[in-house]
Amino acid sequence: MFERIFELLGGVISPLELILKDRFSGNKISMEDFIDIGIVYLGLDTKVKELEGDQETIKKLFRETLIYLTKESYTYNGEKMTDDFFTTKYDIQTITNISKEWLYSLKNLSSEISNNIINENGSNTIDEIFLRFKEIETNFSNKNHLEQRLVGFLNSPGGDKYNDLLLKIDGFPEITIGQMKGAGLLTESLFPTEIYNSYFKLASFLLQGIVKKSDIDIENITELKNADVNNFSEMYVTGLLLYLCKLLLVILDGYVVVHQNGIQEDIDSVMNKLTQTTQTFTQKSSDILRMIFKGRTDVNVEEVMATAFYLPTPDKFKEIFNDTPNTFAAIREKAYSLNANGKTYDDILLEHILESDPKTMAPQLMEFNNNIITKLEEYKKTIPEIFNMILVEASSSIFLTQITMFNSFPDSLGTHTVNGLNMYIDMLMNRELFSLENEKTAYNTDINEMTNKLQNVEDNYDEEQVLTRENFLALRDVNDSVLKSYKLNKNIEKTLKIDANDFIQNSSYVGNTLTITTAPGTKIMSELNDIETKINENLTSASKLRSKMIVDVIRRS
Repeated sequence: MFERIFELLGGVISPLELILKDRFSGNKISMEDFIDIGIVYLGLDTKVKELEGDQETIKKLFRETLIYLTKESYTYNGEKMTDDFFTTKYDIQTITNISKEWLYSLKNLSSEISNNIINENGSNTIDEIFLRFKEIETNFSNKNHLEQRLVGFLNSPGGDKYNDLLLKIDGFPEITIGQMKGAGLLTESLFPTEIYNSYFKLASFLLQGIVKKSDIDIENITELKNADVNNFSEMYVTGLLLYLCKLLLVILDGYVVVHQNGIQEDIDSVMNKLTQTTQTFTQKSSDILRMIFKGRTDVNVEEVMATAFYLPTPDKFKEIFNDTPNTFAAIREKAYSLNANGKTYDDILLEHILESDPKTMAPQLMEFNNNIITKLEEYKKTIPEIFNMILVEASSSIFLTQITMFNSFPDSLGTHTVNGLNMYIDMLMNRELFSLENEKTAYNTDINEMTNKLQNVEDNYDEEQVLTRENFLALRDVNDSVLKSYKLNKNIEKTLKIDANDFIQNSSYVGNTLTITTAPGTKIMSELNDIETKINENLTSASKLRSKMIVDVIRRS
């Protein structure tokens, strides 16, 4: 199923390209450059509104804070990250190659969650997995992690240069960071740990990934939540992507509906929404839903949930809306009125789905989830330009989901996100270098063959019997070695200049795993350079031997 979704989305989902577009023009880029771009792209420089001062200085502060956060919270392939990790320049083409197959990082993320949280070898009911997600939200999330790391950095020696920036915090007079530090007031308690509300979304990913009967076991149970999950990794990555894609469908469905109705005002309005840059994706979806149900008085909650969430509506949830007028506005108002005691109507809908009869609910979920894929495939064929335009939003949503995990779940999902990305980069770099490895093997084969031939000629050459057939055949072999060495020399020069520059300039092997590192040279580049030296040595030896043999022939003649 993942491969089908990758075929559907993979050609358009490219978050790094999206970030770099119109924001970076160079041929090489460092992690530091990425951070600078990301600060503005994600609006992180405005996240801590209590800071006041020169905007470039604040931007620089956030760059150093994010580097500090990354060093403190994460490792790269088990190693602490050095300053070089952030300053080394990488080829833009390499970054582009990584970005174009970004979905594989999500697949690896799912595997990491499976290996470290779910334990697929044990018993895993939907309810048990949901409880683990609840535990992650409660015990392993921190909405204010960035702010706390900001305080940590400002209290480090590297933070002294920002002592003149002003802080405006409720309960304190307007004073500088230096004055706060001097008074011992700049502590993480200014930004207390706060859970990140993620349970509903994390749990929904799993339900959205039920696409076939073999995904769950519903025998001998009375509630869907007690169904055993058979393949968490595949289900979860499928569900994560479908969850984000169903948000796209609201907009795509809206576009199709208003065009079918033919009301020019609505057509213009939905097109404005598609190109609107000041609204969030959620705001756009909400406005387009109003257009879809505009003027109708025969709307029911089942249709609203199916259109807005691509989820079936359990009978118990329908009953809540029995006395609600049949308009979208009335149903929406009623739904929001359910939000209380920390629960939203989304939570309540999810609970009712989990408590439903699995024999009824499971087939409905499969139908809805498969319909997401089918409709996206249809829209990709029928309205490709609009499809690609909307999918840019999905690219942002996927990336922001990973950024949120990185920033707000340092001890759980953030670590799995980083590890998943590491695995993905390793896979990609290994694949990109596969042809180079094959070339290296071929070069070595040719060199060994030529070396053996030359040695054989040298061992058996008799200058006194130079005009024999055997010696003329030997001369031919030596001449072939000269020509082949020259050709190999030119080929390997091209390999070193083009392939190595594009794919491995900043790569090396750690054990048997290829990883991006700070070293300017690489293992494979060193090996290729050694091969080039051997080729030149062969060329020199073969040329000398050929010259001697030709002189001997001329002399004897």
